[in-house]
Amino acid sequence: MCTYLKIEGIAFLCKMSLSTFKKCFIKEYNENPNKFLQKKRLAKAKELLQQRKQKPSEMYLELGYKNLSNFRAAFKNEFGLTPREVDAR
Repeated sequence: MCTYLKIEGIAFLCKMSLSTFKKCFIKEYNENPNKFLQKKRLAKAKELLQQRKQKPSEMYLELGYKNLSNFRAAFKNEFGLTPREVDAR
């Protein structure tokens, strides 16, 4: 079951078009909403790994990644470590 947010759904709930929502979001937060949510999802993944609540192979789908290798690459790009390296600490 996917529990992550999608930008399209948030825009719909705000009763805005996707492009209007993105413009308003960038104006307010100085960041693209997709990047913002990705950082939040990766921060949650790091927290779960540090608390040893889940393994990378158990969480990547819930966090909105289609495969484990994309999740690993995004995680390493954000934190400079692989999920396994964080889990091992």
